[in-house]
Amino acid sequence: MMVYIHLLAIGTYAKLLYSAVQSESSEMNIFGNTVANRPYLWRLIVLFLLMTQLLGCRDDSQDELVTKPAPWWSTQEPDARVGMDEFYGADCAITRVSSHNGDPAAEVIFKVPYQLLSSCKESGTEALVFDGEYLIFSICHMRIGAGSCVNSRFRTADFVHWQEEIGITWIKGEQYEAWRRLGSTSTKADAVKKIIKRQ
Repeated sequence: MMVYIHLLAIGTYAKLLYSAVQSESSEMNIFGNTVANRPYLWRLIVLFLLMTQLLGCRDDSQDELVTKPAPWWSTQEPDARVGMDEFYGADCAITRVSSHNGDPAAEVIFKVPYQLLSSCKESGTEALVFDGEYLIFSICHMRIGAGSCVNSRFRTADFVHWQEEIGITWIKGEQYEAWRRLGSTSTKADAVKKIIKRQ
């Protein structure tokens, strides 16, 4: 819009300048070199330069009116909250949304490791939960062609270091969840958690 206003102003100025030059035409010789003509010549040069600059401008006011699409997580309730951060589980990944100076920033903090010949999906309606100590992500690996589902669970306490559940172990006649550091090939558990049966 500002470009059109400037062009309109230049057009008006050019019209007035042309009228002034016409009124002084009686003082010009055939080569246009009289003193009376030279000031108008400089004004015409300046006018030409202004027009070339403005024609190269772009009106960005319309860009400001374009609304950016809302991020996918903004229309959903978070699966878990830890402090001021919100966590969303989708597409076998965990996204953390943190607010910095009022502006939310999203970051994918975990992706389920790929397994050959299988697809991945969240397991159940509470696939991502926070138990007060760990953020736990439950997923299901669907074997291609077999139709069976293999459940897997991953957890973290600091959102950086992750563990995967490798089964159940017995200690003094009681059941414990066995957890191993993600990426480790050891058959031994790195941590255990007692299973408390709900009454």
